[in-house]
Amino acid sequence: MDIASTPTVPQAEPELHRFTVEEYMRLGESFPRSELLDGLIYDKQRADQPEPELHRFTVEEYMRLGDEFPRSELLDGLIYDVPPVNEPHAYAVEAVNKTLVLGLAAEPCRVRPGHPLAVQGWHGPWAPQPDLAVVYDEPYRNTPTAENSLAFIEVSDSTYNWDRKHKIPIYVASGVPTWQVNLNARQVEYYASPKDLEAPVVFVEGDTFEVLGVRITVASLLLPVEASPDA
Repeated sequence: MDIASTPTVPQAEPELHRFTVEEYMRLGESFPRSELLDGLIYDKQRADQPEPELHRFTVEEYMRLGDEFPRSELLDGLIYDVPPVNEPHAYAVEAVNKTLVLGLAAEPCRVRPGHPLAVQGWHGPWAPQPDLAVVYDEPYRNTPTAENSLAFIEVSDSTYNWDRKHKIPIYVASGVPTWQVNLNARQVEYYASPKDLEAPVVFVEGDTFEVLGVRITVASLLLPVEASPDA
């Protein structure tokens, strides 16, 4: 199926997190050379700058925020609020997670559901939270990176266009095979390398695909149409 013809639903794209004064003050001395302007944190203007610049968080700064912003991601150094998960999305994530955990039980790797990873973006650091990432089974003291990863799986519904434009290219550029479960079109799209970004391999509802040798049926990830809240 041509990506351009993929049916979509109204977009609920992530939005830049706008800090309240209380949130900003709770950051304390973490960013002493900064100001809160219109809900966004700016680094104070230097003499050689024409105007202040948005503060771009490092992965370490973002992780130190802890549970302050639980429904957020760090993309190119900026914090974005992400929309809540609906039931079709949760069902697909749980189905893939269960299949991979069972199928990879004897392998030296583990499945991370929705946890941050450290990835270099186009303009700054990223700490995306793929719905599922398979990483080497090691005791990480710092946030795992793309180099520690074997596979990424992103489940997309209302954020399909956003994920396809922003997150999938970063995953693929990092050299990690990536699968996108497209709930809108009821199919799975596979990106082995950057050359696949324009024309991924597509698996439809009657197909089976493999992640690191584990076979997964597309149909097993989808709620029946009649069970959908929109049916």
